[in-house]
Formats: sequence, structure tokens, C-alpha cells
Amino acid sequence: MALPGNAALMDLYAKLFGQVWATDWKAGLTAPFVEESAKGAVFLLMLGLAPLVIRTVYDGLIVGAYVGLGFQVLEDMLYGQNAAYANFGVDQVGAVLHTFVIRSLSGIASHAMYTAIFAAGIIYLVGTRAQPRRVGRGLLLMVSAMLVHGLWDSMLALANDNGFVVTTLMVGITVVSFVVLFAALRWGAYRERGWLYDVLAPEVANGTIAESEFTALTGTPSRRRKDRRAAIKGRADGVSRRREKHILTASLDLAHDLSESRGAETPEVAHSRAEIQRLRTR
Repeated sequence: MALPGNAALMDLYAKLFGQVWATDWKAGLTAPFVEESAKGAVFLLMLGLAPLVIRTVYDGLIVGAYVGLGFQVLEDMLYGQNAAYANFGVDQVGAVLHTFVIRSLSGIASHAMYTAIFAAGIIYLVGTRAQPRRVGRGLLLMVSAMLVHGLWDSMLALANDNGFVVTTLMVGITVVSFVVLFAALRWGAYRERGWLYDVLAPEVANGTIAESEFTALTGTPSRRRKDRRAAIKGRADGVSRRREKHILTASLDLAHDLSESRGAETPEVAHSRAEIQRLRTR
């Protein structure tokens, strides 16, 4: 979908604004709209096929990242092929390896990240059974993904071929990409931890999990590290710091098993509770 879309829009830019302007700006003003729309369409298809699997913002981030990664792998193959054809096919191996190294080093903040953010925005925009619609937040994430994508593809034009400026822009755009990604993760975490709170609250009442551990697992993201340190510091007598960390991990396993069983007593739930008790007493 993206290849013919990119070609058509780039041809229009050349006709409307001239070949020189199009050479500088066509990538940055084409790929963000065409490619993110194409990848978003694939994500929407998967969302429609598996609405019980893709439900939360976290699901959108993970599935979107894999959609973007698939796109990126195919794009890298095409870039490698074009590099082999360049210079009349001279030194094809060297040209392909050079392209592979450059694309690998610059691929940290690339399609996988753009589409993860874009897909999280789609989850907010359309809403699911587990995530009510948040149109403003969804549009903000989708526009942010396209903006970062556009800035990345426009680096050479923005820097006017200045190597230092290109490097500075590359680092800055990568940092901004991670900031947006962490914002999406933070927004998604509040709802996820709300569910975790509901699932584990009865386990505090029956003594399986201590109050400090419950707070460390379900508290706000901004206090996560502080609450975790408090839980480890206030551990029961005879429990090492290492074992307390394992108890916190085992408590998350218990939450998973309780969710899978919809709160019913199953062998998996009993095993998870017994594992927590074993860690406390061994």
C-alpha cells in the first residue's frame, strides 16, 4: 500500500512545487501520512479480527511495534537491493553491508516505534471493550508518531547537509520518540494497574500478599520505585531482599492466574499462592 501511495504523492509534489523542492522535502511530507496510514490499516484489520486479544493500550503498543517491525524489515531489504544496483552494480556486497549497518544503527527510533505509538493512538481513538474512547489522546499520539516520522525523514533538508546538525537532529528525534513512547506507556499503566488493584485486593485480605507489597504492585507509576523499595525494606523477618523481589514477581504471576481463571480457584491459582508462601518461609 505504501509504495504506490508514496510514489503518487511524491510525483504530485514535484509537479506542484518543482523538482528541487520535492527532492528535499518529499520524503518527510509523504512517508508519515502514507506509511503510517498503511500500517494503521493493517493494525485495524488485526484489531477487527482479534478484538478479544487486542484490547488495551499496551496491546496496541506491542502489536503495533510488530507491524512496524515487519514494515521496517521489508523496507531494509528494498534499500539493500537498491544499494546493490547503485554504481552499476560495483561492490554489491560492500554496498549492501553498508546499508545494513546504517539502517540497523538508525533503526532504534524507526517504524517499530512509530507504529507502536500510532497503534496506541488508534486504540484510544476507536475504543475497545477494555479501553473507553479518548479521542484527544488518540489523535495526539497518532499526530506525534507522524510528526516524529516526518522530522526523521526531513533531517538532511533541515540540516542543509551539515553533518553535525544531522547527528544532533538524529539524537534529538530519538529522544523525543522515547519520550512519546514512555508517555503512552504511562497513560496505559494507570488502567492496567487499576485492574491489578481489583484482582489482588482480596489477596491482601486473606494474607497472601502484604499491604506494602500490594502498594508496590498497584501504586501510581510515579511512585513505583519508591513503593517497591519500601516493600523490600519492610519485608518480613527472615526474608532476604532477593526473595522479596521474587515474591513481588510471584504476586504478578498470581494476578495473571486469577485473571485467567476469572477469580475461580484453580490448580494454577493454588500453585501461585503456594509459591509465594514457599518464598516467605524457606
